[in-house]
Amino acid sequence: MITQITSNRQNTTFGEALSTRKLKTFNSVAKKAQNAINQKLGIQKEQNIFIIPDYSLPEVADKNTGMGRLFSDTTESVVKLIKNYFNPTDIEVLPQNTIKRMWIPEKTPDNFPPDHIFDHYFSPYSANAMALGEHNINLFALTEKKYGNLLQKDELKNIVDSNTHKNLANPENEIGTRTIPNPRAKILEKAYERFLKQNTPELKEMKKNFDAYKQDPFEERRMEKISLYEVLGNSHKDLFDIRKTSLDEREKIIAKAKQDYAKEIDLFKFKQFLADEHHKEGKKIINDQGLGLIGDMHIGSLDSDEWTNPMGLSDPHEHGMPALNFKHMFNDNGSLGPAGEHLRDKLTFFLKRYDSIRIDCGYKFFEKQQAADPKKPTRVLELIDQVVESVKGPEFDKSKILFEFTDQPHKTLVGLGNHTVVKTVQSPDSIPKNLKEVITGIANHDNQSAITQAKERVKNHPFYHYDIIPIENYKDIVKVKFGEIFATPRKLIFMDDFFGVEEKFNFENGNNVKSFRHRLSPDFEKDYHRALQNGDGFNLMEAYGIAMQKLGIDKTDPKLLEEVSEQGALLRKKGALTQKEADLIETPPPTQQNNKKKWAIAAGLLLAAAGVYAPPTQPKRPIQNQPQSIYNAKSNPYEFMQRQQTTNPFAAKGFL
Repeated sequence: MITQITSNRQNTTFGEALSTRKLKTFNSVAKKAQNAINQKLGIQKEQNIFIIPDYSLPEVADKNTGMGRLFSDTTESVVKLIKNYFNPTDIEVLPQNTIKRMWIPEKTPDNFPPDHIFDHYFSPYSANAMALGEHNINLFALTEKKYGNLLQKDELKNIVDSNTHKNLANPENEIGTRTIPNPRAKILEKAYERFLKQNTPELKEMKKNFDAYKQDPFEERRMEKISLYEVLGNSHKDLFDIRKTSLDEREKIIAKAKQDYAKEIDLFKFKQFLADEHHKEGKKIINDQGLGLIGDMHIGSLDSDEWTNPMGLSDPHEHGMPALNFKHMFNDNGSLGPAGEHLRDKLTFFLKRYDSIRIDCGYKFFEKQQAADPKKPTRVLELIDQVVESVKGPEFDKSKILFEFTDQPHKTLVGLGNHTVVKTVQSPDSIPKNLKEVITGIANHDNQSAITQAKERVKNHPFYHYDIIPIENYKDIVKVKFGEIFATPRKLIFMDDFFGVEEKFNFENGNNVKSFRHRLSPDFEKDYHRALQNGDGFNLMEAYGIAMQKLGIDKTDPKLLEEVSEQGALLRKKGALTQKEADLIETPPPTQQNNKKKWAIAAGLLLAAAGVYAPPTQPKRPIQNQPQSIYNAKSNPYEFMQRQQTTNPFAAKGFL
């Protein structure tokens, strides 16, 4: 059953959410720990990246149409939780472009309608290179005055009611299937008709902005070809293929299409405008929290991209999708070839919409450029740098552009210089020394979860590049892995590892309906604290503590390590599941201030009745079936590992 992918979130044990007062102390200690690590590493500023697909964000029940989005009622509260317990500098999303239907040659799961077979939106990486998907549009925002009240809430009820997968991404419900028409299409057509006919002050402003959007040279150029594909793609598939259609014939078809399909083309541009406006709104929510937004520029493209640039794409394909043809990256005279023009436009599209970008499968840009032009192996890197500077300006820090690399060595690494490599690693110590800028992570969205990796290590015995491990508990291994990356200047963590989810996020073969479906529930704050108590959720203080021991800070500042230990242990206690509940217990309402003890007992009993809180009046009981942890705040926080130092090569190497 597909709903089982979130089964570990249903654990009945609970972690203690911090009250507002306790959270201030927690953040203060976290800042001191991070400053101590930064000072030891000799860096001025760290980078902590939290990866979360925008469509994995939760939504309130009466607005849950099937997919999350940055511009929603819940984004700010999710980001605040991440800020409190991870201390990020950036939020990274997966591609927000259009989503492609993929065939699934397998039996339809029991809880999926029969028409979903052979009709599955399985991956944000199977997306158009230069068009935001309609799922970025918050339909409920169009019911507000700011957007001219273009829609009424009762017009959206059906799309909410038809979403049967409340805590899973359900793009079929939003974008339709082969047998079910796109529900959004009719709704947005209705909004477009009202946009044209009505003339309120708000809509006058929107029309002014829409006209400016269409007149922007870059947006006009990218939307013209894509909009033509939308209206001509089925009847004139060879239109932009210069090998099959003469220039004169093509111009005649285009001129006629612009006249015959003017309204359809304008509707496409209107939807792109709304998607961009709502993307800006979502980005503002992130930026207002003091965080940068990183976009993911996927390596592949859609058939619509290939249709508009047949010489620059289509041969060879990457992961079953049209990709850059490096033979046509540059012309003989040094100017950009069709592939170079496509890469320039694709980079421009992403750089205009994000504070920085991650380049998916970045190593392929170098491997294939080397193969296509061995005499100038870094030529494509120079092109990328030029585009970054032209869009972001000469003062922009190019190390913010992230190139994804795998853990295997690549000859092209030496050509990267000061450019930033994102590596999912077994150990930060395995990173080639010639790289100056590296972001490390236990896993990204493509890999197995941190829990699965740790369980396999316990089963197979080898731990990283060591032969012997005295640790039998996978949870201890996860803590150590997090501690390792926190002893580096730049690191990342994926949503599911933060929330302690074991199931894989991307099944990679495109034939699994669970792939890219994980989504946070509306009770995400409770889910996080449940996972913490269970020992699977990410504990920032434990990561700091292990990093401090790896770097020797435990010896130079044992008092700080003790503070870190106490704060880390606090998160493992049983207690309230949300900050609001913690505040209520700590500070009773004014009418109860005269009898705080009775209020605390009453509040505890109420929460206990709901199954979320062990009253402080009850004696403490040992947690059943809880494996021995490396973390023990009552004595030394890493007592378990220190007892094993005589036989533990991991400790002997200075990691603990």
